[in-house]
Amino acid sequence: MTVENLLATVDAMKPNEICDDVKIRWICDVEGRVLCEIYKQSPESVKLPESDEAVLTVPDAYSRLYVLYLAAMIEFTAGNYDEYVKLSAQAETAFTLYAKHYIRNRA
Repeated sequence: MTVENLLATVDAMKPNEICDDVKIRWICDVEGRVLCEIYKQSPESVKLPESDEAVLTVPDAYSRLYVLYLAAMIEFTAGNYDEYVKLSAQAETAFTLYAKHYIRNRA
């Protein structure tokens, strides 16, 4: 999934007033966490998406973790804290599921 596809997906699912630059920063937060915590890269070596065409690390089958995180942050920004808590928990679960998948299937 590309950054552009992710932004379009999130905006279609959860209309919002937040500019793409902020949402891209949130995508970078998730991408950095994936690269550091799952792929065990050092924070200094992490290369974050630099354009809308950048392909994200997590495969499409697990890309739900990006969508859920962005949806949670949109709710947080809007002051909908109960919804934020629910979506954050779902994002954490999606992150954990991908981490388990990666650990099981790496060579």
